[in-house]
Amino acid sequence: MKSSDQKSFVQTLENVMRFYDKVLDEFTISAFWEILKQYDIQDIQSAFLRYMGQKEFAPKPASIKKILDAPIEEKARWAWDIAFKALMLGDESLLNNDPITIKIITESGGWQKWVSDFRTFVRIPMRYHFIRRYEEYTRSKENPYPSENYREEYDQFLKSHEPPPLPPPTRIESLPINPKIKELLAQLKIELRSNSSVKDEAQF
Repeated sequence: MKSSDQKSFVQTLENVMRFYDKVLDEFTISAFWEILKQYDIQDIQSAFLRYMGQKEFAPKPASIKKILDAPIEEKARWAWDIAFKALMLGDESLLNNDPITIKIITESGGWQKWVSDFRTFVRIPMRYHFIRRYEEYTRSKENPYPSENYREEYDQFLKSHEPPPLPPPTRIESLPINPKIKELLAQLKIELRSNSSVKDEAQF
C-alpha cells in the first residue's frame, strides 16, 4: 500500500470491526497496517470480504495475511464459489464488491447477461473461464485483454460448449413390448370395457 491508501485502509478496517461489533483502537490499526502494508489495497479489501463471508469472529492480521498469501489458483476458486452462490440465489450483492469479479462480469456483458448465461449454458465452462480470467487478471494486475475482445471471446467460448439439443421424446407405441405384457394389456382393455358396459346398463 501507499501512504495515500492509509485512510481507505483504516475505513475498511473500521467497517469490518463494526460488522463484528468490535471497537477499533490505535494499536489494532497499527498492527494491521504494519503486517499488511506490503499488499495492494484492493487485494486487502477483497481478503477482508472473503474472510467476512466465511468466519463468524473478527479477523486477526495473520488471518488476512494467510488469505493474501494463498496461491492464485486458490483465490480464483474462492472467488468462483462466491460468484456461484450469487448466481444460484440471483443475488448480485453476494459478490461483496470483489473488484476482479466485478470486472470479469462487466467484461462478460454485465450481471443480467451473466445470470442468463448461467441458466442457459453448461456451468462448467463458465467456471473454467471465470477461474482462468481471474488468475490472469491477478497475475498481471491489469487487464490482459481489451474489454470488447474479451466479451467476444467469452461468448464464443460458451457457444462452443453449449449442450446439444435434447432428442425428441420417444413414443410409447415405438417401444418394443414383450408379447406376454401385450396380451395382458389386451385382456385388461377387454375387462375395462366390460365393466364399463355393466355400469352403463345398471344406470338404466
